[in-house]
Amino acid sequence: MPSIASLIQASQAIALSQDPKQNVSFLDATYVLPQMGRDAEAEYLAEHIKGAAWFNLDEQSDRQSPYPHMLPPANIFEENMQRLGLSTATHIIVYDNSPFLSCARAWFMFRYFGHANISILDGGLAAWRAAGGALGAGLEVQPYGDFRVKPPIADTAFTSLLEMQKILGVGNAQIIDARGHARFTGQETEPREGMASGHIPGARNLPITSLLDPETQKIKPIGEIRTLFEAAQIDFNAPIITTCGSGVTACGLAFALHLCGMNKVAVYDGSWSEWGHGAQSRSACPIATGI
Repeated sequence: MPSIASLIQASQAIALSQDPKQNVSFLDATYVLPQMGRDAEAEYLAEHIKGAAWFNLDEQSDRQSPYPHMLPPANIFEENMQRLGLSTATHIIVYDNSPFLSCARAWFMFRYFGHANISILDGGLAAWRAAGGALGAGLEVQPYGDFRVKPPIADTAFTSLLEMQKILGVGNAQIIDARGHARFTGQETEPREGMASGHIPGARNLPITSLLDPETQKIKPIGEIRTLFEAAQIDFNAPIITTCGSGVTACGLAFALHLCGMNKVAVYDGSWSEWGHGAQSRSACPIATGI
């Protein structure tokens, strides 16, 4: 079962932040889609949890890849986290002000790079503000930390395009797509240019937004989450691969499955930005539309 620290409430996070014996760092990992008309970094600079560093998902990626949000090399991630003032002993609390739990991407990345002591703040910035947590503004600069990359936490894995193509041929892979239903079916144009519409054949659709309370943006109770996965005909005893637009909300599905005690989960790193790219061969990366 997941650690109690996997999901943390605002009141608990505030108490930890006020305890001088605790080594706690906050990271704002807000990400928004291009068409939303928001600037996540500007919003962070205007208001964030006091002391929180800015975890820019666009920058914490492989800058050499043509696809967004691809996993960065281990040495680059290690150096970047040291710049953010993190250490190996730090209890990291990630949060966001996004409608689709973007901070789960940071949570999954840290686990992949061997850091288990990481929590997601339930309800994000809004929950912290409502609980009376201290707020800050401007860029938070911390002394260099001694963060070190370690082997992945057990059952934390990313899947590549080649692996996805092999899995697709087997015919029994459980692939869950976190995008909205209209994007999944191909009825809605993708937000990024040059992308086909539709989904990976055989994938099931469970939008990340269905796992969140629409008013508070908090994670729904575990019982409700399990029911949603079961309704999508997901077998909790078999391996699962999650995917989405660019590997962000796929990590939200992985987090929800983690809360349900399911850790045989891999995230397809390139997701639809890679599979659905206009340059891909459709014989190698076939597309399905409809339900």
